[in-house]
Formats: sequence, structure tokens, C-alpha cells
Amino acid sequence: MILKLSKRFRRSVAGLGAGILLFSGIIGTIHSPVSAAVISRGPASSATYTSESTTQLKLTVPSGTQPGDVLIASLGFGVTGSSAQPTLTAPSGWTLINRTNKDTTAALALYSHTFAAGETSYTWTTNFAVGGSVFLAAFGGVNPTTPVDTSVGRTATTSSASLATPSVTTTVAGDTLVGSFFTYRGGANGTTRRKPSGMTE
Repeated sequence: MILKLSKRFRRSVAGLGAGILLFSGIIGTIHSPVSAAVISRGPASSATYTSESTTQLKLTVPSGTQPGDVLIASLGFGVTGSSAQPTLTAPSGWTLINRTNKDTTAALALYSHTFAAGETSYTWTTNFAVGGSVFLAAFGGVNPTTPVDTSVGRTATTSSASLATPSVTTTVAGDTLVGSFFTYRGGANGTTRRKPSGMTE
């Protein structure tokens, strides 16, 4: 999936990537208010769950997050041999950006939320036990009303050591690009991915 975080007014910002694991790929862009640039607040918080171990995917607020920041949650999850995709219920106040499903085995979902003082963690719930990896990144200077300009997603259809995102077209100058990737391998050890040149993990 590829998503774009939107700017309220024109302002140049550097390309930025939030890396996860790979299988489905999501990418997008974000907006910032006038005279401000989109700012990454630093490393994302994360959690990893072994296969079919939980129905609750929990993420804590990343260090450095400030009130009014836009949070982007990336949730990659799956079930080996499942006959159906699990449902995913978000915490109150979160908006689904995009969900990319790989048949009935794996999914990658992105959500956005404007952070409020006092919030410490968020939990998504599935209707049966899953495994996966989840990440939460914070961005300052983003338009909280319409944070996402556009988003697209795709799944890998063949086995490969590399994955390419789909193309994405921005509608606002100076959007910041955020990419999210997830790989699910039933019964296998975790995989290691290298980020594309010019992107920050």
C-alpha cells in the first residue's frame, strides 16, 4: 500500500519512508500547515506476535509524540491456512487509510489518528488469533483534518527477494511519502529487508 500525507499549503518536504516488513506494500503522502514541514518524530514503536498467538494488536505512543501530531499505524497480520481473512476492529478515533489482503493468509492495514495529550496506547482486535508485526509512527506539521492525500496497495503474486510498490500520483505539492511493507511466511523465521535508496527507516 502506498499512502500520501497531505499538506494544507505548498511547502517542500523531503521524502520519508516508514519501513515495516514486506508482502503487501502500501505507500502514501501527508499535508502540512502553511510555513511548516512534515516532521518525523523519530523511530516508530512496534510489536511482534508469533503465529496465531493473539486477538489484540497493541501499540504504544512513540517517544517524542506531541499533541496534534498525526499517528500512522501499520498493522501486518496473518493466519497460516486460514479459510477467511480476519476482521480488524480499530480503537475509537482511528480512520482506516487502506487495507491490502493477500488471499486469506495475510493482510496489511494502515490507519491514521490525531494524537491527544494523555493517550498512551491503542489496541486493534481481530475475530480470531493471528500473528504479525505492527508499527506506529508520529508526524508533526500534518493537516489533521485531511492528513492523507492518496494511498495505493498491492500484493506480491510470485515468490521474489524484492518487492516493488505501485505508482502513486500526488495532488498536493511537497507531500511526504510513507511506505509500509509486510511479509508473512507461515511456520518460517522472520525475514530481513533492505530499504530503498533515499528512504529513512
